[in-house]
This record gives sequence, structure tokens and C-alpha cells, in this order.
Amino acid sequence: MSEFLTASVGNFSSRVNTLLDTSTITNQVPSSNSGVRRKNEPAISSSQAAQWQAVLWDRMEKLFDFIHDEAARITVLDKVLSKQYKEEVIARWWTLLSAEFERQIRLLTRSSAFLAGTFQSEYPRILRFIKSLSERIEMPEWYLGLPHYLPQACTNPSATLK
Repeated sequence: MSEFLTASVGNFSSRVNTLLDTSTITNQVPSSNSGVRRKNEPAISSSQAAQWQAVLWDRMEKLFDFIHDEAARITVLDKVLSKQYKEEVIARWWTLLSAEFERQIRLLTRSSAFLAGTFQSEYPRILRFIKSLSERIEMPEWYLGLPHYLPQACTNPSATLK
């Protein structure tokens, strides 16, 4: 069982690295020679920032779709194995997944000023992704480690994504 959960979280980690890698985002956005950059990070002009953010949020949506699909698989596995094992497989998986997600985001934001700035300025959007995920898998937010309340901007379904 442990190997299966580790493999699932490993697949997630690979997906995060692939989807949030700034060099692959560069391939989707027309290049420009101007802008400030860090070592190993492509130059991003102010005119390209909106395009980069659009690609990033599209990839974040794909990442949360992947989490949803994995959660559905693990939930079925949990229901089947709950009779055989006393531990909750889904709870263990969420713990492993959330720790890996935090680790990956920390690493990526340390290496990319663009990612760090975007995630900081668009934090409500990340919360909306998490809220939407919890609704899609019909799991309360507190189970995912979220507070019982979210800012109005995150819970208002009519709020448009910027």
C-alpha cells in the first residue's frame, strides 16, 4: 500500500515540475529580449507578464484536475481496502500529497521571482482552486487543511477570475 501512495505522490511531483517549470512556460509565450531575470530564469518583459500568468493559471487548473483524478482513484481504493486495513488510505494520501505540494511550491518560488510574485499577488485564485477541488470531490475544506471560512473573493462563485 505504501508503495502505491508513494508512486501516486511521485506522479504528482513530476506533474508539478512539468507544469510549473518556467522554461516550458517560455516555450508557450512569444520571446522578448528585454526584462529582468534571475539566473536560470528567462527574461520576462512587463508586456509578457500577462501572457505568462495566463499560461501559468491554465497549467494550475490542469494540476488541480490531476489532483481531482488522483483523489477519485485513491477514494475508490480507500473504500475497497477500508475493510481489510484499519487505517484510512485517503487521509494518509492527502497528508503525503499536501506535504509534497508545499515542498514543490517552496522550491519553485525560491527559484523563480515570477512564480513567487504571481502566487503572492493572486493568492485568492489559488484558494478558489482549492475550494473548487473540495466541492468537486465532495470533501469538506477542513479535511484539506483549509480554514472553515474563506475570503469572500474565494467563495463567491460569480467572482470572475482575473
